[in-house]
Amino acid sequence: MPCLAAARFTVHTAAADCDETWLETHPDARLGPHVVLGVSDSGDGIDAEHLDQIFDPFFTTKDQALRPGTGLGLASVHGIVTGAGGHITVESEVGHGARFCVYLPRAAEDSRQEPLAEVPTPPRPEKRVVLLCEDDPAVRRVVRHMLDRGDYDVHEVETPEAALELARTHEGPIDLLLSDVIMPGMNGRELAGAIREIHPRIAILLVSGYASSSLDLDNLGSRVGFLAKPFTQDVLMTRIHDLLLDPTAD
Repeated sequence: MPCLAAARFTVHTAAADCDETWLETHPDARLGPHVVLGVSDSGDGIDAEHLDQIFDPFFTTKDQALRPGTGLGLASVHGIVTGAGGHITVESEVGHGARFCVYLPRAAEDSRQEPLAEVPTPPRPEKRVVLLCEDDPAVRRVVRHMLDRGDYDVHEVETPEAALELARTHEGPIDLLLSDVIMPGMNGRELAGAIREIHPRIAILLVSGYASSSLDLDNLGSRVGFLAKPFTQDVLMTRIHDLLLDPTAD
């Protein structure tokens, strides 16, 4: 049997100053000094046509029959990095491996500040409450991140039973149920019907990687929608906004 050459994996750190020229090609970056964490390998590399998609939620090039994957690994990394105020770059060629660089704003040597005098702030509008039910932890984490960025008050659960219990015990209204369709014990359609009995005015958004043709949503009433996976943050926010503002609500 021939001996296969081992892949090389390299991690490095550096300092960088992101100037105006850098921002011209990296519009999501911030001006100023950064620390850089770089990770590179000597693997197969990434096709040029896929480079613009690798951070999209649910995108994967894996053969799902041979190597199943959720397509959420790099999406999670991107969410963590941007949430910390940084940005991430990728360079790759087929047959020449890939290199990822994480840029994080550098803190001043002494970033301690004197406490500021308390200034009364006007009350913010009350957040809309979303009940998120998703049995896949990786998918739930990414969708939760999208909802947090949309400034929703998110209550996440793993099972339909937990969703029903939260719906019964939650004080005040729940504005939206966001649920996966295929779950053990009870599917999303059945869960939506059960929660509508507890919160009749709740909006419902069911999501799935399978076609919606087999779902009977008519009997659930108004403000009910379906969203196919994969989806982007903008698509999810638009769909939720439309459901919550649906004039046909009871």
